[in-house]
Amino acid sequence: MSWKLKVNTRVEAEIAAALLRAERYIALLTRCRPVNMTAEGTRLLLDWRAGVVSEPAFFYSQPEEMSALRGHLRGLERSLRDNPWRELYVARIAELTLETQLVEAVGTPEIVTLSQQRYQAPFAREPAGRLAAEWCDLVVPSPREVVVSDDLADERSLERRVQAWVGRERLPFRVEVSPELASLAATGEGFVVVAAGRSLTPEDAERVAVHEVLGHARPRVQARKQSLGLFSAASAGGNDVQEGYAVLCEQRAGVLHTGRRFELALRHLACVGLWRGVRFADNVERLTKSGSPLELALRICLRVYRGGGLGREGAYLPSFCEVSRAVDDTPEVSEWLAAGRLGLTAIARLRAAGYELA
Repeated sequence: MSWKLKVNTRVEAEIAAALLRAERYIALLTRCRPVNMTAEGTRLLLDWRAGVVSEPAFFYSQPEEMSALRGHLRGLERSLRDNPWRELYVARIAELTLETQLVEAVGTPEIVTLSQQRYQAPFAREPAGRLAAEWCDLVVPSPREVVVSDDLADERSLERRVQAWVGRERLPFRVEVSPELASLAATGEGFVVVAAGRSLTPEDAERVAVHEVLGHARPRVQARKQSLGLFSAASAGGNDVQEGYAVLCEQRAGVLHTGRRFELALRHLACVGLWRGVRFADNVERLTKSGSPLELALRICLRVYRGGGLGREGAYLPSFCEVSRAVDDTPEVSEWLAAGRLGLTAIARLRAAGYELA
């Protein structure tokens, strides 16, 4: 008998909804974004080009006190006493609780220690370290042409490529444009956001579209078909593993180009430096000595040190290595990764219990 027949879909939907509300309220990436991110990026680039080695002076929105949400999460955990998947939900609740602590630590030195718990501890570091060293030796060709991210008149632009992939996959997702986005694009429930007015190569536009649509949007749609709410709400490690899966989608689509691999390696090195206590300016210099152009080194470190040192990028390469190995060992795991925001531990647990994908 399939385990999915033993799931109380109403209860599962309620649990998933509660976890999704908590995740949206925490809004970790949004709360870690400095209100002066763009201005500081411009200032730092001008300073460093002029030979003035300076550190970012970030400002953040009013810090949020999260104790009430932690109390709610504890109550939710108590309500799971008879749920057959209690351990998986409890692990996700613990992860969300850690993220509430990260929110409260924004702009303080404590965030780096919490970042290590959240993004460094869950993964083996050695495979990613070896891959980063290999990719840092790549010779990146100079871009021959660029497009503007939201140029609707150019079918090669990021907005047009995301629209094309959403249409190709027949996903009920809208494509939006935002001038406030730190990354080139981001995916949420029912939408993909594209950064406004950003210059990038046509190759990067295609890669980002693949990453967001195949790696993030499609699994969110597939998750709605499952009887277990964890597919939609995310298991512990699910968001990080999905980043590794999205990079795997890039590789499978043939768009994991040299420049992308080089940048992923630099991001990994920057996060390793962050967790070892390296200052922003010293980390920028480390990246430039590894072959990074100054503008790229600054952009990477601005991402890594947002919030005071969130270091989320440090999960990408380790996740990619573990996802790749898992899929190589058991090809069926790819179907599970495409079915929602599940971590590899949750996938192994559900497969062993006989849960069947819808």
